Amino acid sequence: MKSKITPHFSTSLLLPIDIDGLSYGRFFFKTLQEIYPELMPRKYGNTEPLKNFFDGDIEKMLSSCWQPRSASPYRSHQFIWKPQVKSTEAFWSFSGLHGKQKLHSDLLIYGKPKKFRIADIKSLYCELIKHDPAEIGHIHVLAEPELNHYKRYYREMLWCLNIGFSTLELKKYVPNLAWGTFFGKPYIEMMGLEKLLKTPAYLVERWGDGVYIQITEHIEDTFQKYEEFDKLRTQIKEYLGRQYFFSPDLPKSEYRVPNFVFSCDKEQGEKI
Repeated sequence: MKSKITPHFSTSLLLPIDIDGLSYGRFFFKTLQEIYPELMPRKYGNTEPLKNFFDGDIEKMLSSCWQPRSASPYRSHQFIWKPQVKSTEAFWSFSGLHGKQKLHSDLLIYGKPKKFRIADIKSLYCELIKHDPAEIGHIHVLAEPELNHYKRYYREMLWCLNIGFSTLELKKYVPNLAWGTFFGKPYIEMMGLEKLLKTPAYLVERWGDGVYIQITEHIEDTFQKYEEFDKLRTQIKEYLGRQYFFSPDLPKSEYRVPNFVFSCDKEQGEKI
C-alpha cells in the first residue's frame, strides 16, 4: 500500500537588511510574544541539537546566541528555535554572501498545518513589515496532490513552498505562487501596484509598501481542493505575467526579475 505524504506547513519572509544587531532580535521576539506567544522558544541555539532552554529572559537568550560569533560576512549564521507548540520549528538565516552575491535575511517557520493560526501569522508579518519592509514572503501547505503534479519540477517550483524563497532563485525568477504570497517594493516597481491590487484572487491586501495575495479562502484548499486551487493559481500567474514565474517552456532570456537593494540600515543601500 502506498503511504500518504503528510501535509507540510511553511511560511517565510525575506528582508533586505542585516538583522544581527540585538535591537532587531529584541523587536522580533517582543512582537512575537505579543502577537503569537505560542511560537516563542522552548529551546534555542545556533545548531542542532538545541541545548538551551528558554526561561522567559529574552535578553539572556539574545546575548548568548543571536549575534554571529565571526565577523566574516561569508559565514552562514542561523538562530534556530523550537516553539512552545510541539512539532514546529523556526529559524532566522542572517544576511550574508554567497560568493559575491548578497543574500536576504530570511525567517522560516514550519511544521504540521493544524499547529498554526494563519490569522496570527499574517498579523505578525504585518507588524514586521511596518518595522522594516520585506521583499517577498509566503504561507503554504505542501501536500501529496501538488507533489505528484509537479514532481518533475520539484526543485524549480516546489522547493520554495517547502522551505521558503531564496535570494539565488529570486534572481532568476519567482519559483511559484504560494497559497498566500507577499510581494514587496521590488515587485511593486516591476509588476505595477495597480496590476497587483487587481489580481483575481480571493484576497488582495496592502501590507506596508507591498501587496499580499491569497489565492483561496482556506489554506487546506492546497490539498483538499487541489485541482481548483492550481487552476486559480495558473490564472493568476497568467494575469500577472508569465515572465515573472518559472515555466518549463519559457526561455531564460524572457524572465524578468527585480533589482534587489540591500542595506545595513534604513538610510544606506547598495545595489548588488
